[in-house]
Amino acid sequence: AWLFCFAVLAGVLLGVKGAFWALSLNAVTFAFLGYFSWRGSLAIGSVFQSDMQAAVAGINFLFLNAVCAISVAVLVRGMENAANRERAVALDLEQSRTRLSIIFDHAAVGLVETELNGRLTRVNRFFAELLGYAVSRLEGRQMAEISHPEDVPQEIKRVRELLKRPTESYAMEKRFCRNDGVWIWTRVTVSLVRDARDQPIHLIGVIEDITERKQALDALQESEWRYRSILESAPDAITISRLGDGCYLEVNPYFCRISGYSRQEVIGHTPAELRLYANPADHQRLVRVIETKEEVNGLEMQYRRKDGKILDILLSARHLQFGGESCLVVVGTDITESKRVALALDKSESRFQQLAEMMPETLFETDAAGRLTFVNRQALVTFGYSAADVAEGLKAIEMIAPEERERAAANMARIRGGAKPLLNEYTAVRKDGTRFPVMIRIAPIFQEGGFSGLRGFIIDLTENKKLETRIRQSQRLESIGTLAGGIAHDFNNILSAVLGYSDLSLTEVRPGDLIHGYLLKIRQAGMRARDMVRQILTFSRKSDQEMVAVEIRPIIDEALKLIRATLPSTIEIRTNLEISATILADPTQIHQVLMNLCTNAGHAMATGGVLTVALTELDHTSGSEASLTCSGPCVRLTVSDTGCGMTAEVLERIFDPFFTTKGADKGTGLGLSVVHGIIKSHGGSISAVSTPDQGSVFTIDLPIIQSDSRRKAQETLPLPHGTESVLWVDDEPFQVELGCEFLQRLGYRVEGRVSADEALELFRSAPYDFDLVITDMTMPRMTGEVLSGEILAIRPDIPVILCTGYSEQISEPQAVAMGIAAFAFKPIELAELAQLVRRVLNESSTARALRSHD
Repeated sequence: AWLFCFAVLAGVLLGVKGAFWALSLNAVTFAFLGYFSWRGSLAIGSVFQSDMQAAVAGINFLFLNAVCAISVAVLVRGMENAANRERAVALDLEQSRTRLSIIFDHAAVGLVETELNGRLTRVNRFFAELLGYAVSRLEGRQMAEISHPEDVPQEIKRVRELLKRPTESYAMEKRFCRNDGVWIWTRVTVSLVRDARDQPIHLIGVIEDITERKQALDALQESEWRYRSILESAPDAITISRLGDGCYLEVNPYFCRISGYSRQEVIGHTPAELRLYANPADHQRLVRVIETKEEVNGLEMQYRRKDGKILDILLSARHLQFGGESCLVVVGTDITESKRVALALDKSESRFQQLAEMMPETLFETDAAGRLTFVNRQALVTFGYSAADVAEGLKAIEMIAPEERERAAANMARIRGGAKPLLNEYTAVRKDGTRFPVMIRIAPIFQEGGFSGLRGFIIDLTENKKLETRIRQSQRLESIGTLAGGIAHDFNNILSAVLGYSDLSLTEVRPGDLIHGYLLKIRQAGMRARDMVRQILTFSRKSDQEMVAVEIRPIIDEALKLIRATLPSTIEIRTNLEISATILADPTQIHQVLMNLCTNAGHAMATGGVLTVALTELDHTSGSEASLTCSGPCVRLTVSDTGCGMTAEVLERIFDPFFTTKGADKGTGLGLSVVHGIIKSHGGSISAVSTPDQGSVFTIDLPIIQSDSRRKAQETLPLPHGTESVLWVDDEPFQVELGCEFLQRLGYRVEGRVSADEALELFRSAPYDFDLVITDMTMPRMTGEVLSGEILAIRPDIPVILCTGYSEQISEPQAVAMGIAAFAFKPIELAELAQLVRRVLNESSTARALRSHD
């Protein structure tokens, strides 16, 4: 028994080797006992029946003793080994916890550990300092107590989703309340931690302070409102690597997102192996800087994503001891989009600047005090200021006329108060003191919730005002022309009777009689009245003519008659009209030129003087004084006055459009410009000389053409006669009587009607009883144009003569286009009427003969 206990005790205390030594000792002991028993020295055989039984019993005892001792020894050693392993695992776990604790406490971001219900169980120093609390004051509190109420529901929802295992983490932006009551923005990345049974046990949160980034984003949005672009900030990517070999020890999820690598692909590898840096030398440069400075901020480099895409990264790095190793902690901000936006902003701002400089109007901005902070180039040109003047603090109100500044300031205050921006007219003042009309529109600028200035544009109305004046003058002339047209129609009807009956009366008396002389004077007065009506129509631009061969002297005579009536009696008009040359011209325009020059001369002689109009002929081929423009004979028209004259500066610009020395209500500056254009269009030239206080002389040269004497020859021919049948239609009875009597004296058969309806009914009843129809244009119920159309519809070959005192409804080309044979203006001289009727009838007969021959 004691040998058994000895063997077991040896196995327990000394292990398997001790058990073997004890068993060996027991075996030797039993051998001695067997030997002495065999020699009879011991009475062992008394226990066993034979020596064999004793031997077998000894062997069994030794075997049992060996099994027990070795088993106990093995069991004890196993227990010791297990204890040793547990101590080693505990030591490794403690080291891991120490390392994680160091990372947790010294991380450059906020780290928190919470229970599933949101109670904070552990926070790191960064997070506590971020909120201004001691670590002990945060641990044990609910996360909701320091979170913004608006963010709590979303966070609870995300945690619930996390517990359902769609993902292992989530990230969100939320607000925390600092100890001083200030709310800060953070980016929170929450991960769920599970136990060995895959049951959730707590949450780990990584908190990044993005308050400044938020503020920067707000500033970028404000800048976008002003310059039309966006600058965006990006989250940070955090990596921890060994400084020696560069192997990554830890990376955060955002780094994985922007790089395209998984965490497992990054840990244990170097940037060179991952080809992370677009320029491999950048990483070595970063390491060298860290080795000398320990910390670096704002270093711009480029990452290459796993898919090869290049990212622009703004890096901040720090040298830290992590787990007993020198490590490099790098925080990178993805600025790829920000750089792209910045480039777009630069392009947008450049485009805005170019557009602003191209604008023909003034663009400006002011600060809250009204000082100009921005103007475009046109503003400097329009107002005569320099960029230095603006930089020195020029105020916008200083560009408004003093008497209107109070009204302008009141409008600015109204706009600042939120009133709707409107266009307002002001008188602006240039730097040199000159004034001009402008239209201004302004709008308020609000930044950071407050008023910061005004912006707007200014339109120079100088040309608009001149155009308005031209339009008003044009409208006045149009009114005069409308009145003149109405007068001309009625007056020409009256003149038709005066001239017509004068001509008929002259045929009844002998030349030389007293009555014959009276009738001639009546006829002359009528002809002058007819010319006066034509002058009125010409002046009102109601009688447009093409370039025709015309004698210039009668045009001058007509113009001077009108001028004499418009100029005061203190101005004497002298003429020196030596010739009456023929020119190719528009009589209306030549009339307009002379009227303009004489009117200007009258204005220059406000207190009286002498206006001289002279007409001479020049021919450079004969050695006489020649025009600079005409290559052959030309006529020179000279208009001179003894007025105030002009300076050399004014004389140089008198033919410029819109240049005038008169007041705003007296001239537009277009008169001499138009005169210059008319003379040039006639192939002539115009020049002027002037001396202040002595007067001015305008000289016009126009080329002469050969005169046409056919009209004079026609006037000497006897009146043609005829026997054809004529239908005369006019709403004035005396016109019908006069026309019928005159044509009947020439041998024609004439039917007269004072109603267009009656005339049409008569013609419809016997269309082939008439060879010619003469009708007035303006008649009640049916115009001559309509009557002519009805007649031609009944009988297309009947010739029609359409007469009018004045009408805007139809012109001679329109009349010819609708099939009318001739177009005549009242009053018509009887000789002209006789020639016209005969010509139209002859042409109609010829046309019918040709048609019958065909």
